[in-house]
Amino acid sequence: MRAQNHGFTLIELMIVIAIIGILAAVALLAYQDYTDKAKVAESLVRITTCKTQIQEAILTSSTVNVTAKLARICQEMNTFPSPNTRGHWVDTTTGIIGIAVDETKFTSATISANQIWLRPLIDGVAVDATADGGKNITSWECGPGRANSNPIPAKLLPGSCQTVF
Repeated sequence: MRAQNHGFTLIELMIVIAIIGILAAVALLAYQDYTDKAKVAESLVRITTCKTQIQEAILTSSTVNVTAKLARICQEMNTFPSPNTRGHWVDTTTGIIGIAVDETKFTSATISANQIWLRPLIDGVAVDATADGGKNITSWECGPGRANSNPIPAKLLPGSCQTVF
């Protein structure tokens, strides 16, 4: 009587190892995108103080033209509000906050662009700092900067931050 062999053949083991390798490669790419998204989200959270300062400056202004106030907003924060950003700016006529993320801190090879913009709105209309003093900002739009401003890839932004400027 002949003994039966038990176990796997070399081909079966090689197929299993190849499948595991493919799954690991896909998981690594997805993980890198998640860590990059977390860094972007952290930068957006840290800029909240600047958003509050802009809202307060426009709401408490005694004149309709608040461009001079906006010129002084968030200056002390320009020492980079997050370890993942290189800096930010405030547009004095629109109140738009621009955030420049530090693309060297990201693992994704697709990060060569770096601008994220946040735009204040009053009842759905963009703020005009020359005429909206004393009004309340009702919401903010967020998204990659304009095409000519080196916008960050939209896939790295949170779902609530997908406005096209």
